[in-house]
Amino acid sequence: MKFPIDQDVFLKIVRKNGGDDNMVEIALAIVSIANRAYKQGVKDGKKEAAV
Repeated sequence: MKFPIDQDVFLKIVRKNGGDDNMVEIALAIVSIANRAYKQGVKDGKKEAAV
């Protein structure tokens, strides 16, 4: 998986695989958390966060 995660692409994949509104909401939360963690890692200078 590449970071930062493209939210629109991720949600399209969830919907394409039969995700309902609840699954889309969960996916949105996952993307948000993962991208925030990535951005914080980059800010802190952690190279492994940018993999």
